Amino acid sequence: ATGYPQMLPGAAFPSIPGADAIGPRLRISGAGEARGKDLWRVLSQNVDKRKIPVHYSTSAKRLSTGKSGEVTGVTAVAGEKELKIGAKRAVVLASGGFENDHSMHLTYLGQRYLSLGNPGNSGDGIRLATDIGADLWHMNAVAACFGYKFDEFECAIIHWMPTPGFIYADQSCRRFMDEAGTDMHAVWSVTSFVDMKTLEKPRVPCYVIFDEKSRTKGPVGGTNRGEISQLHQWSLDNSTEIKNGWIKASETVGGLAQKIKLGPDSLQRVIDQYNSYCASGYDPDYGRSPDTLIPLDSPPFYAIAMWPSLFNTQGGPKRNAKSQVLDVWGNPIKRLYSAGELGSLWNRNYPGGGNITEALAFGRIAGKNAAAETPLA
Repeated sequence: ATGYPQMLPGAAFPSIPGADAIGPRLRISGAGEARGKDLWRVLSQNVDKRKIPVHYSTSAKRLSTGKSGEVTGVTAVAGEKELKIGAKRAVVLASGGFENDHSMHLTYLGQRYLSLGNPGNSGDGIRLATDIGADLWHMNAVAACFGYKFDEFECAIIHWMPTPGFIYADQSCRRFMDEAGTDMHAVWSVTSFVDMKTLEKPRVPCYVIFDEKSRTKGPVGGTNRGEISQLHQWSLDNSTEIKNGWIKASETVGGLAQKIKLGPDSLQRVIDQYNSYCASGYDPDYGRSPDTLIPLDSPPFYAIAMWPSLFNTQGGPKRNAKSQVLDVWGNPIKRLYSAGELGSLWNRNYPGGGNITEALAFGRIAGKNAAAETPLA
């Protein structure tokens, strides 16, 4: 009912050499649970079985270091209480990225993004590491799709079309990509375009345009994961969202254009052109696959504004194959390790599913090597 497949295609970027080595990607799922919740349950149960203490609602503020520069622990705050937590052997940073630090978005990504993920991912691990001289890498790399933002919620809602009967239009009523054939983790890249005459970004926001045929195929928003899953469930036929005014609707293309403040003639022109491509089975502009060329010809017509929205960021402290955090000279910072998306190995071309597998792989590497350190005196 949600439109999300349980099996994704192989390589996200099939034209890159070596892509044929990547097989289909499977989602983790199970009876009564939604995807990653099953994985999280396995991990958390193992923490409980080992009686590993977990300090909830506790913010790390500083890494403690010894005379030789080795990391010896962390200073944290729980409520108004400051805690000095000593490390027996090492510290592992696994605090996520900077999805919810908009100043870091502007500094490293060049524009502000909406966030689909954990609101606690505010870049603290980057501050902790750079405070003691860590180098950074991949700070301009993200996994991001298109998302919707409504006044009722702080977080974004993922854009997802259950059928290829739609187009994207920018603020000049122009299509700008293969809407149905671009990996969802990479669609953010086209929004970085700047019109050098106006110094504006005409694709932020942009708009998804679809018709009644597509509206009846299923929900065009995903609310079954992330923070939004606790706040709203998107209706199966999109009727609730139309009633709420989130989806703009009109019996005519011109009327729809007026509701989203675009030129009526321009929007009609781009839809007529797209429909002509559907009739010929060939998209000369962006090469959409013929089987995705479904005309927009059944009123009412619908539109939703969209912004680039983060699944997660990839940048952070640079690490080596042993999961050791490196300083600006390429040397390991003693007794400091990292894992997960905080300093992910993925750069701009993120392959879907890679962050979870990396978190598991480097979590194990970091844990094994940290546990092998000589105990601190």
